[in-house]
Amino acid sequence: MMRKFSYDFCMLLILHKGAAFLAPTSVRGMSKMLLQEASATASGVEVEPFCLHPIDYSAANEYIGEHYRHVFRDEAYFGNGNPGPFDEDNYMNHPREPIYDARQGVIKKTSSGDIERSPPRLAQDGFTLFQAPTKVTNFNDLPQIKSVYIPELQQTIENDVFPGQELSHVVFWNPMFRGEQQKVSNAERDMTSPNSPTSPTAGMVHIDQDLGAHSTDSILGLIQNNRLLEEDGKEFPKIEEAIDNGHRFAILNFWRNAGSEPIRRQPLAVLSPHYSTGTYFPNDKPDPESSFWYTFPEMTPDEVLVFKQYDRDGSFLSDIWHCALKSVVDESAPPRESFDIRALVVFPEKVESNKDRFSEDRLQPVLDLEQSGEFCDEQAEKRSSQK
Repeated sequence: MMRKFSYDFCMLLILHKGAAFLAPTSVRGMSKMLLQEASATASGVEVEPFCLHPIDYSAANEYIGEHYRHVFRDEAYFGNGNPGPFDEDNYMNHPREPIYDARQGVIKKTSSGDIERSPPRLAQDGFTLFQAPTKVTNFNDLPQIKSVYIPELQQTIENDVFPGQELSHVVFWNPMFRGEQQKVSNAERDMTSPNSPTSPTAGMVHIDQDLGAHSTDSILGLIQNNRLLEEDGKEFPKIEEAIDNGHRFAILNFWRNAGSEPIRRQPLAVLSPHYSTGTYFPNDKPDPESSFWYTFPEMTPDEVLVFKQYDRDGSFLSDIWHCALKSVVDESAPPRESFDIRALVVFPEKVESNKDRFSEDRLQPVLDLEQSGEFCDEQAEKRSSQK
């Protein structure tokens, strides 16, 4: 039987069981200091960031170091990653990195060395923001997600994300209501439940899918087991045939403010990874000279952040690492609540062989699904025991 949590949820298991380390109350007063100190030069880029913030790469480095040890045997994937999770004692000892305001645009270096900023685009930067008002009144109400939010997202995909493009299939899966005060519930992803699955915010850097580690059967089994709409089940034979025949597919994450006020506590940050070799994860590490962290300050309930977890076509940027900025906290604001859901999108076009990230000869981890699950369970238990 396929494990629901292998590869895709491995780092998230580690995150949730180590959640006690992520938001020590004694550092919540750091917000003003982090913002006031936000004037720095990062990787040779003289741009004032939104803030400076510690970034915890430990779970990501643990995952990649074990699964891709045949590639990154002697060095951490994120070279500035720390060996263990943040805690109250060593939090301030971790280096702080600049987090840039995505509302001011992503950072691009010109051939002359100048800095240009332009709005983030999904294809080139891996993430973007849309105005997408919703009629949903409670994101913890799963039937309302099905009847109200999914039709809204379908319109967003057709009109904003891929305007004018023909799409073969769209399947929504893995809805999650997150918050500072939430705990893990409905972990088995029962989509007949009246309530959405819930989870705390995640302060460790992670990606939601290591897609290249999967076979067609295993990734579609994962999505089918976690799909939101029962009627989408009939699409999977056609989706499997399309993927096996080389058609392009992508997995997107739709993340939004689930509260009634702009988010001023623990906003989401995303890393837009660019590679000097022109490849992608896990074949290479992000180039620190061109890969930067971004956030959209004070996201409103009418906005949706779209970022790409995977694209079979290597000419489109994807594999967006992300995390909550745990120390950006406005004490006068309500605790953060957010909602995210993923979408599998299948396109009618096929991917050229030299751009195909899902080819049979792609780089894959040394651990199989069962071994990966055992490793992730061990790491999660290790973090849990350190509380």
